[in-house]
Parts: sequence; structure tokens; C-alpha cells
Amino acid sequence: QSLSWARGALQDRSVLMRQAAVAVLADSGAPDAVALLRQLLGDSEARIRQSAARALGRRGERTALQALRLGFSDADAAVREESLLALGRMGAAVRKQASPGDAAALLSEVTGWVQELRNRGSVKEQLLSASALLQLGDAAQLDALRRWQGTADAAVRQLLVEQVPGDATVLASALKDSAFAVRFAAARQLAARGDRSAVPVLREAVALGGAEGLAAHGLLGRLGEKSTAPKDGDALWSDPEPRRRLMVVESLASASPEVA
Repeated sequence: QSLSWARGALQDRSVLMRQAAVAVLADSGAPDAVALLRQLLGDSEARIRQSAARALGRRGERTALQALRLGFSDADAAVREESLLALGRMGAAVRKQASPGDAAALLSEVTGWVQELRNRGSVKEQLLSASALLQLGDAAQLDALRRWQGTADAAVRQLLVEQVPGDATVLASALKDSAFAVRFAAARQLAARGDRSAVPVLREAVALGGAEGLAAHGLLGRLGEKSTAPKDGDALWSDPEPRRRLMVVESLASASPEVA
């Protein structure tokens, strides 16, 4: 029934109605939802197209991956970037479902889709393209990604940490980065793996407070370290920025029962 409603809402003149349709389709397990989300990738509103790409990235079917192709050539940079992020999120799962020969064919096909962005896109698009191809099995992309460690742009260095999770070379460099955001991104990953080398940066985050401080407090508890929660922790539940509220939720999820 909800799928039928979403199908009808696709043509609604209200952006809010079409956005609601994306939300319904994102939570639907029905195979037909993929085709409808692909249709929304052609919506006149960039924010709808961006949401549709994000929703496709939450699925694991090969048809969802193929539907993303439309987003790579979108006129809006945010839609292209969201499509690449979605490709990276689902790439490893789709590859595991395929036979070795099929996985190789899929990698070759997708490489053709993102080649233009990989070679001539913005810095962010190049990095996200390489990361997505790595998730699809192109191991040669790892060396190319590591070269971004030397960029002067801290936001790009942080994105690299987030897009190459678990890489010891990237994390070791990032943990000593001059930018706190990069150090903290690395520390979160290391702490989640039980690596105590993250402790100094996590304590730095607690001292600074904010959503990062609360997240660090939870991770320190998980590592068996004593820590006092930041004084501004309660106020963060009403933070206007969704990313920071999400960080608060994640901090509780990652904390030890005593800390939570």
C-alpha cells in the first residue's frame, strides 16, 4: 500500500510530497522501489535527486547500483557526489554477491561510468570515484587514494580517512594531522577497532566538548578509559545540525553500558 502511495506521489507538484515518497521508497524492501527511485533521479529538484541517490545506496541489489548511473552525469555537483557515495556504500556488498567473473565485468562497466569524474571531476569527485572503485575490487585505487594524504585541503584529508576505512597507512598519518577534524576522524575509526593509539586524540576531543567530545567520551569508555562527559552534552540533542545530533546517537551506541 505504501508503495502504491509513493508511486502516485512521484508526479505530485509538491516537493515535500515527492521527498516523502523518497523516504517511503528508501525503507521499502520491494524490488519495484528501485525503479521508482531511479525515476526520482530525473526529478526537477536537485534535493530530490540527491535523496534518491542516497536511498539507492542503502540497497544491495545490482539493479540499484545500475540505477545510480544516471546520477554520475547530473548537472548538480551535490547529486554527483551523493551518487558516488552511494556507489561506494553498496559496492562491496554487490561485489560479494557476484561470481569472480561477474564481479570483474561489473568493475569494468562501472569504471566506464565514473571515468570522466575520476579523471576530470572536482577533487572530491575524483576521491569518491577512486574509493567506490576500490570497494568494487580495484585494488590499484588504494595507492592513488593514499596520495591525497599530502593535499593542503584538510576537508579532503578528512574525506580520505572516511572513505578508506581501516587502512593503517592512512590512519597513522591522519592521527598526527595538523587539523583536529582529521585527527578525530582517524581516532574514531581506531577506537572502534579497539586501538588505544586513539586515546590522546579522544581526550583532546572531550576537552573541546561539543558532539565530537561526547562521541569521544563514549569511545573512551569502550576502551576502558575513565572520562568525564562534556558539560554541554545534554544541549547537543537539540543541535540544529543533523550530523551533530547523529554523532550524539552514535556516541551512545558505541559507549560501554556504564558510560551510556
